[in-house]
Amino acid sequence: MPAPIGSIVAYAGPVDADWETTNGWMACDGRQLDRTDPAYTSLWEAIGYIWGGDTVRRFRCRTSRSTSSNLAGTCTSWASS
Repeated sequence: MPAPIGSIVAYAGPVDADWETTNGWMACDGRQLDRTDPAYTSLWEAIGYIWGGDTVRRFRCRTSRSTSSNLAGTCTSWASS
């Protein structure tokens, strides 16, 4: 079974834009995403403003830097649905 959208997992490999596009996962780097962008609708519906945002149009993916561990995290994106 694939991971539910919004899942966060430990991942020790390198993550760049090509890897994200190919795998449908995003690095948990705290980036702001536009909730009206169809590419992020499912992620928005799963996590909303849990990790912050402007509470109007933009929401954030979690940042792994806010945890006590240094593990890289990934946040499932639109491609995982």
